[in-house]
Amino acid sequence: PFHNFLKVFVPYCSSDVYSGTRSAGADTNGYYFHGKYIIEALVKDIIKNKPNIENMKQLVFIGTSAGAMGVTVNCDYVAEQFYTVNKDLDVRCIADGGDFVPPLAHKKDCDPYEITKIPFKF
Repeated sequence: PFHNFLKVFVPYCSSDVYSGTRSAGADTNGYYFHGKYIIEALVKDIIKNKPNIENMKQLVFIGTSAGAMGVTVNCDYVAEQFYTVNKDLDVRCIADGGDFVPPLAHKKDCDPYEITKIPFKF
């Protein structure tokens, strides 16, 4: 169904499920977590450079695995940014496989749902 869509592929490379806004420091062991900035720059670039963006009918934001978690945390932001240039745009978000913590994985003093919140702190 997407044969005539413009496609932008972003390889997963941010190590923070595209949610981080932290620079390197002692609390990040010297690592940068700038995934949210990657999404912001990508959206800004598409809006600036995509011809006839005001005539687009639909935008589908898709991610798989860890990228699906990135879609989950950034869907509203992406939609809001595109609405600034096309208020009638139909924005859809597909998070394919973002929740990969089985409910039976809970062990004493190791709550998997608390662990999954860690990337969002960055």
